[in-house]
Amino acid sequence: MKKLLVLMFVAIFAVGCSSKESPTNSVLAEVNTSTITKEDFIEKINRLPEWARSRFQSEKGKKEFLEEIIKEELLYQEAKKQGLNKDKKFQDRVEEFKKMTLISALLKKEIEEKAKTDAKELREFYDKNRDEFKKEGRLSDFEEVRDSIERRLTIEKQRASFEAYIKE
Repeated sequence: MKKLLVLMFVAIFAVGCSSKESPTNSVLAEVNTSTITKEDFIEKINRLPEWARSRFQSEKGKKEFLEEIIKEELLYQEAKKQGLNKDKKFQDRVEEFKKMTLISALLKKEIEEKAKTDAKELREFYDKNRDEFKKEGRLSDFEEVRDSIERRLTIEKQRASFEAYIKE
């Protein structure tokens, strides 16, 4: 029965993808009481790394990806039906995930974004520290060492931003 539903959803998806005039939020599949829209599909596929996203660009790939989203939704609904979302260990893990995600967002905002370097800074560092970039008596070209300078300066700025933030 579930396989039949999946096939029906794939057929709906194929029609939805082939229609150039369909709205962004058109329904691609219905899984019990939930719907999977074209917008949901695009959002999920865009979360994938580039190498994985390319796998789902063809019509066949899009159908496979929709099938995966449907399977995921069916499993999610079954887990809720069994009450697993009310389990104490599960709730503790969700809270821990929320906590770590918020900390990560804070650190990104307060530290990573303030630690960006520009081309001028990189060049100045290179010019002031030329001795560090000599190999066998030959000065390495700026472009050869640019990435390592950028990593080094970024780490230094992140460390300084973190220490300043902690002291506040």
